[in-house]
Amino acid sequence: MAAVSRGAVEAGGTVIGITVDRWASRLRANPWLTEEIGTPDLFERLRRLMEADAYVALPGGPGTLGEVALAWNLFQTESIATRPLVLVGSQWRTLVRCMEAGLRIEPRDLALLQFAETVEGVLPLLPSRPDVRSRKTSPP
Repeated sequence: MAAVSRGAVEAGGTVIGITVDRWASRLRANPWLTEEIGTPDLFERLRRLMEADAYVALPGGPGTLGEVALAWNLFQTESIATRPLVLVGSQWRTLVRCMEAGLRIEPRDLALLQFAETVEGVLPLLPSRPDVRSRKTSPP
């Protein structure tokens, strides 16, 4: 996250980090944050993350997978407005194919995801205007 945040700040962007107060003793906030929003627990952090205008997931661990799955499921169930959910790197396509083989995933569910092979491929998938929440994503 530090590398992505640094790149965003150096390009003139704003980086808002939503952290968990209980984790502060063992996890430090990213030094490139423009703003840090502390939350009391993981559930509040996830709730706040779901307020984002777009989601870009890079390779990560179980926490990243959980956040992607949560956003995807909330779009699928129309619990929140659809917005860009971009998965960066070939491992995401592999994971989604595995999920398709073992779970019931409809074509309309897959259409909620966008894929970029590289970080450079993300920008064209994101809207250039502030009202991204009204934009529907295109199929992978």
